Amino acid sequence: MSSRFPVVVFDLDGTLLRGTTVSLYLAERMGREAEIAELERRFLAHEISNQVVADISAGWFAGRTRAEVWTELERAPWIGGMSDCLAAIAQTGSQLLLATITWSFAGELLKARHPFAAASGTEMSEQAGVLTGHVARHFDEHDKLRFVEDWCGRRGVEMSEVAAVGDSRSDVPLFRRVGLAIALNATEDARAAAHITIETDDLRDVLPLLQQAEHRAPELEAILRETSWFMQALEAARDVAAPDWWIAAGAIRNAAWDRLHDKRVPTPLADIDLLFFDAADLSEERDREVTNALRTRLPDLPWEANNQAAVHVWYPRVFGLQVEPFRSAGEAVATFPETATAIAVRLDAEDRIEILAPHGLDDLLGLVHRRNPTRVTVTEYERRLAQKRIAQRWPRVGVVRESIP
Repeated sequence: MSSRFPVVVFDLDGTLLRGTTVSLYLAERMGREAEIAELERRFLAHEISNQVVADISAGWFAGRTRAEVWTELERAPWIGGMSDCLAAIAQTGSQLLLATITWSFAGELLKARHPFAAASGTEMSEQAGVLTGHVARHFDEHDKLRFVEDWCGRRGVEMSEVAAVGDSRSDVPLFRRVGLAIALNATEDARAAAHITIETDDLRDVLPLLQQAEHRAPELEAILRETSWFMQALEAARDVAAPDWWIAAGAIRNAAWDRLHDKRVPTPLADIDLLFFDAADLSEERDREVTNALRTRLPDLPWEANNQAAVHVWYPRVFGLQVEPFRSAGEAVATFPETATAIAVRLDAEDRIEILAPHGLDDLLGLVHRRNPTRVTVTEYERRLAQKRIAQRWPRVGVVRESIP
């Protein structure tokens, strides 16, 4: 692989450490689960700072050795493909930074195991390798940004040349400064600040986003902003405000490929797929309710709303295959039949376009029609290719074909 980013920054809690944090994971093993869970809830709700969390929880570690803590952390639920992903990035010559606000002893463990050039974190004093339970230095989201700025500044690297991968509020200041911000399995505030959002259990899925010769989200955003019907659709969807909503798939493909073919008349839309995620109501009536709201708001467009929380209910009936429930609309997008349509976008309250591209944007913007093997068969891919008349509508599109087993 190659990367235009000489520095790639990773967060730790919730990003490399999957579904938990260093403090929560270790506290559970010390019988402090309820206490740390409440502290983390209040931190994510912006009720308290990381300093408060550190001051309260530091004493729990008093008397424990660094070696004991490292042994516990070795068994933690690290994201899949982490070693391969980090090694692949390092092999391109990019420098890896671990920018985290959690305990620095956790960052130092990862730095010892993986090719990180530097790591940050909240520091706890030690005596002869034994943790004292006293905070030596606090570290918050603004310190995290300064850590990256200072490290890059000393080496003449512009922040526009930095890519950052994170998941929560502590990543937002950094996301707003870097050239590429990737929200990985992220909270709403992190996703709103990111260029690209991805939902995955395997860190290697980040690699295609870093491989692009140029970061392509601004290119897609420019196309969409110049497509009046699409912007009207985004505004209508934002007004309806279905939970975790996205406009996805064919509508984005049509807008992009029409523009890249210099079409003056838009290709007719079969539908505009509005994805949302409402685990509390899996009924077909919920889909109709959202669809009707969209049609009332903008009746000239062929809306079709689908609750991605309900896919596992109807998928066996339609396709004859049992599937696991999705955890978010974003996770559903990663399974869409073609890489060029496995993309979703939405518009936030400040009119910023958020892009979800689990397989990157190269195929869409490079006019490539390729099967996404996550779920669709070669036979189904060929059927869709013919049904949608891809070659006739967009003759410059290159079709990647595979032999049918």
